[in-house]
Amino acid sequence: MILESFIKECLDDPTRVNQKYIDVTGRLKDRSNKIESFCVRPYDLKDNTFSQSLSSKSNADKMVFAFNEYWIILDVNEIKKFSKLNNKRKLMFEDLYNNTDWITKIKRHDIK
Repeated sequence: MILESFIKECLDDPTRVNQKYIDVTGRLKDRSNKIESFCVRPYDLKDNTFSQSLSSKSNADKMVFAFNEYWIILDVNEIKKFSKLNNKRKLMFEDLYNNTDWITKIKRHDIK
């Protein structure tokens, strides 16, 4: 359901991809002409922290988080760079959101 909502609301020319670390490719509507790959997987709320696995082998361009009112899209290379610079394997969403350069925030339309 999250993937379908993201495709409908945020992407032009989407193509579903059946790869281990990529769910869909497409262009962000009204934001980019570049076709990029997105990891749009559900994340878990554990110990009041959001977690979503990202392998260092991932070749996705962007990682998507679905919040109540917004889609938050982070650049995977920025995540990897942040992880390496801080020598951390487990990262907090708040740290990534506040300390990485490439973030896109899109208002959700399917709020229930």
